Amino acid sequence: MNRANSNFSIGLILVALLLLPHEARASDTTGAVINLIEIGLIGCVVFGLILALILKFVFKCGHWVWALIPATPIGAIALLLLAQFFSGNYDRNYHAGPDLDYNGSHSVTVSPDFRQKELEHALSIINEPKFKIELAKYTNEPLSNYVFSIDLTAPGKREARHYVTICVQPKVEVNTPIYEGIMHLFCVAVIAADPHPCEDFIYPEPPKLNDGGK
Repeated sequence: MNRANSNFSIGLILVALLLLPHEARASDTTGAVINLIEIGLIGCVVFGLILALILKFVFKCGHWVWALIPATPIGAIALLLLAQFFSGNYDRNYHAGPDLDYNGSHSVTVSPDFRQKELEHALSIINEPKFKIELAKYTNEPLSNYVFSIDLTAPGKREARHYVTICVQPKVEVNTPIYEGIMHLFCVAVIAADPHPCEDFIYPEPPKLNDGGK
């Protein structure tokens, strides 16, 4: 098979893959976005096909025109990625601590100046013995086995505020005394590490059960 036929076959396969049915529920926004992207790519493939046909049979160009079929959607994707990269409108993610599964937490809003150094500082505050001493005032659970890590999500330039979340192992249930205590102290630690604190709402301090000492 020569290169022209190979390019034409690739184009037809790409069209077939894009036309395959995909299941998406009405409430699934991810599916809706995927469908929208697929429609755009199909449009690019159709445009490439029409352009190739015009160049081939109207302007009598060579077999290279069939390469426009796969090249058009690929080029569109590349241009979108380059535009997003150079505009700075993409998320930057930072991590401090061991790799733990995220199991849900309150997020703390931080200033755009909050980066890896500040994230490490916040985690060092959380890992101090004082953190668990204070946490013991809100719960009767043993705390020696709890491990923490935190993550920073810094959206693109259009977003003025970034946010930090915490991962905890073993997993803690929401609306329990230990969860409320962790979220309150976590919020305090992150704001303390922020060079320009902007959190208007401190996670409310839960009622103390005892004076600590665990």
